[in-house]
Amino acid sequence: MTMKLGYSTWSTQKMPLDDAIRHLARIGYDGIEIAVNPGWTGHVDDLTTADRTRIRALLDDTGIELSALVSGHRNQVAERADFDVATQRYLREMDLALEWAKPGLIPSMDVAVGGTSDQWDSLKNLIVERVSETVAISAERNIIVALEPHVGQAIDHPDRMLWVINQVKSPFCRVNFDISHFEVQGIPMDETIPKLARYTEHVHIKDELGLAPNHQFLIPGEGNFDYVKYLRLMHQYGYTGHISPEISLMVQRRENYDAVAAMEQTYRVVAAAFEKSGVPRERHA
Repeated sequence: MTMKLGYSTWSTQKMPLDDAIRHLARIGYDGIEIAVNPGWTGHVDDLTTADRTRIRALLDDTGIELSALVSGHRNQVAERADFDVATQRYLREMDLALEWAKPGLIPSMDVAVGGTSDQWDSLKNLIVERVSETVAISAERNIIVALEPHVGQAIDHPDRMLWVINQVKSPFCRVNFDISHFEVQGIPMDETIPKLARYTEHVHIKDELGLAPNHQFLIPGEGNFDYVKYLRLMHQYGYTGHISPEISLMVQRRENYDAVAAMEQTYRVVAAAFEKSGVPRERHA
């Protein structure tokens, strides 16, 4: 069983997609998660037909594989009118996912849930209802919804994520597992990975220090996250997809943030962890 080392353009909010793809290929990455949500250079409604065609060709030419799209459908518990508007944009995002995914690969969409942790009891049934709607329209297109648990949001614990999955009961409802959102709550990887790895479609990793609400998300290599242990555990529990580092907006707000330097540092740290861990990595062509 192998994994691939990707990168999320959530980390490169203002960088043109063409530049991001070329940098990732030069550095040695295997895959890319493209943020197509509003405010990013890949926003689905800002891309022309020519843009979409050019990006597809560039992915082919560089050998960089699309691992997922970051969707703008990031509040499943929004007011009905807002949810419906987001759903219409989500349909356009899925069209793009199908255009950009390699033939034979099932695309996945990184979708957030919203709400706050203390609203869980009052929102959990609405979450299941809305997620079920999103999953249904995704399944029609053979696209997987990868829900992302998030510190401070309604789904902020592995058990809540598992409850939603078990209620939705669809193979198209899986997890975008960003372990940092559990680590900063003091929930260790020895607990989260055995619970979530089997349901995981895509992952994010980043470094971090401290505990919520006084935590910091950091560039890999700046904090204390154990990448070697993480890779070994994910491998042990059967994960075979992309490992996609993500640089948080907390970091991107730094005055001296250098998106390319962050890509390069992240690659050095995570590629070295792959080597040290002994976990097999499938390299791009």
